[in-house]
Amino acid sequence: MEHPIFSLSKKRDLRDIIYRNGEVTITVKPTSDGLPTIFDKDVLLYCGSIKREVIKAFGLIESYEIVESSRVKNRIIRLEITLSDWFYHSILGKSVSVPD
Repeated sequence: MEHPIFSLSKKRDLRDIIYRNGEVTITVKPTSDGLPTIFDKDVLLYCGSIKREVIKAFGLIESYEIVESSRVKNRIIRLEITLSDWFYHSILGKSVSVPD
């Protein structure tokens, strides 16, 4: 890491760290507890190393409802289909991106 923000000290480090590159200056100011330590870095690395996989799916039809006759078998009285927002907006030309 070219510009470390973690203190190597185990004691509270209250100094400001200033990095300059040409006309750009970045100042890292500690909280009242001090700068993050190398131990804080270990916690962040651990959190980042936990393998987590999220799988999402979506369809063109969000939901449907079929109402059949109670008198005549297999006779549909009503069919209601709700299109997914993704599909609806793609029809309108507003968006064709994959939802989050």
